[in-house]
Amino acid sequence: MKAWPRSFLAISNMNRTDDNISGAVTQLLLKEPFFAHLLGNLSREISNRTLTVALEKTQGGYSLIVNPEYFDQVLTTREQRVAAIKHEALHFVFSHVFRAKKFEHQEVYNQAADLVVNQYLEPWPSLPDAFTLELLDERGVWMNRDESVEYYYEELLKILEQNEGGDGDDGESSGVGGMLQESMSANSQRGDHQFWANQSADDAEQNQHDDMLSQAAQRSQDWGKLPGPLQQLINAMLERREPQVDWRRSLRIFAASSGRSRVTHTIKRRSKRYGTRPGTRIKRYSKLAIALDTSGSVDDDTLSTFFSEIHSIWKHGAEVVIIECDAEVQQTYPYRGQTPQNVAGRGGTAFDPVFEHLNQNRHQQFDGCIYLTDGWACTPEVRPPCRVLWVICSDGTDDYINFGPAIQLQD
Repeated sequence: MKAWPRSFLAISNMNRTDDNISGAVTQLLLKEPFFAHLLGNLSREISNRTLTVALEKTQGGYSLIVNPEYFDQVLTTREQRVAAIKHEALHFVFSHVFRAKKFEHQEVYNQAADLVVNQYLEPWPSLPDAFTLELLDERGVWMNRDESVEYYYEELLKILEQNEGGDGDDGESSGVGGMLQESMSANSQRGDHQFWANQSADDAEQNQHDDMLSQAAQRSQDWGKLPGPLQQLINAMLERREPQVDWRRSLRIFAASSGRSRVTHTIKRRSKRYGTRPGTRIKRYSKLAIALDTSGSVDDDTLSTFFSEIHSIWKHGAEVVIIECDAEVQQTYPYRGQTPQNVAGRGGTAFDPVFEHLNQNRHQQFDGCIYLTDGWACTPEVRPPCRVLWVICSDGTDDYINFGPAIQLQD
């Protein structure tokens, strides 16, 4: 009998693993759509870079790394495979992947993070060799449920310190310490959390994380059925992203004054001329230049607030082109719902370069310019070719603006 080439077998195994991943995501979609939609935003990598399943921060987002042998053979049921990928999705929800750098003892942090997420795997089974509160309880160590990773980190450190110091008897206390050491060693060898090292959250990272959670919550509409701590996290994220300005009303005013409109067809209306469907309606629209102050006086928190406002402007139907500017225009790009990883600038502040840019690019036919800034710059002298609305951060000033009204954000 002729043997199959090794490369063919490798491809066949990868296809089987990919099918198993898809099957697990489908099961989540049927029972827990929120996690299925969240995982849909992750790229997949079938690889031996981990011995189990791992989550990695990449330049373009996040990647789910799956070891084919573990996923296809060690996990013998579809339910276990669902639990494995939900486990990683929970690590993402709790921001564990980019919080590791804050903790001095990385191995203890890894175990504390697992204690958090393993509480929320139901209705799916625990994974083989899972480190759980139930396992600690069997060894005589009781910890609160639904606590933060910081809480479990501190409790585990106490166990380690008692074990290393020889405190307590030689029974339960020593046994738990030894078990924790073994579990940390096994976790390190498997490489489940190896890609978390040296990861920390900057403003862009937090925005990207919130974007992905927000999209999953909007698409699934079932996140209100999640356990309380998960609901609290999502509510906190939605509050961070809540814009302060009523952009629906503001954009309606912009669009009404611009005089630009398009005819669209809709089955909700009958044609006034023929009495048939579809009918037509007039839809006003706006193409807006969003000038973003990226000078050194605008900190990351303020930029995060500005991007929340930009996202709301875009979400309400405006075509948005961002112009990043400090003392000069740094870069321009269309906004399509994703917060950029970095912004350019961080020098001084000048308003005229944006208005000069708009004058030089009149062919783009902007209906208006919304300038997000702290306001600390010389009063602009170059008249823009369109209407201007200034949005000033909470600790900024409107003393030096010109050519349009201002809205000041609140803390």
